[in-house]
Amino acid sequence: MTVVFISPAEPAQVRGRLADELAKDEAGDHQLRNSGLTEARGVDFLWRSRGHWWGCQRKELKDLLASMVDGRLAKELGQMHEHITAPVVVIERRPKWTNDGVLLDDSWGTRLTYGGWIGLLMSLNYQGIGVVQTDTIGQTAAAVSAMVKWSSKPSHDTLLGRPGPVGNGWGTAGSRDWAVHMLQGIPGIGPGVAGAVFDHFGRVPMEWTCGVDELEAVAGVGKVRAKKMMGALT
Repeated sequence: MTVVFISPAEPAQVRGRLADELAKDEAGDHQLRNSGLTEARGVDFLWRSRGHWWGCQRKELKDLLASMVDGRLAKELGQMHEHITAPVVVIERRPKWTNDGVLLDDSWGTRLTYGGWIGLLMSLNYQGIGVVQTDTIGQTAAAVSAMVKWSSKPSHDTLLGRPGPVGNGWGTAGSRDWAVHMLQGIPGIGPGVAGAVFDHFGRVPMEWTCGVDELEAVAGVGKVRAKKMMGALT
């Protein structure tokens, strides 16, 4: 079970929407609990997963601008850096701008420009703070729920995958497109050279230095995958 601590200062509407979002996760058991522990770590939502503390700070746009002036944001960022793995600021309500790049709502005592806004986002990223922008409390609840689910995953390698073209015979040793894609994983080889290598040899001129039984012994491979891996080079 994952206990999500929520700041007592958060309104009931936020708490209710987050509870609804977490309940949609059939794979996990989540519990919401009010706790001042959140404020000590500079966040509004805090949870522990895979041996780490995770959390995020919710900033409605008006409060974000005010916290920049009164110093609260700087304090909270410092606390997050000290206690939180992958800290995030959720900015609720996107700013709107005039054609000259000035904040439309100037009732907050600021003349923030679009350039200044981008600078703020860049500064947060530069300090290692993730930024998620939402438009409503409902979206914020959905975002926090998604973070809780994401943090419980054993790995996060989606962006490390190397996609390629899909066609007839893709993934087989005789597919030129597949061979070109595969060979480009070698430093210094682009699509032109990769294609020339395949055309010259009629195959990928590489071979495994282990047997299929040894591949099967690798965690996550298994018999079917081991055979496919072997077949890709023979």
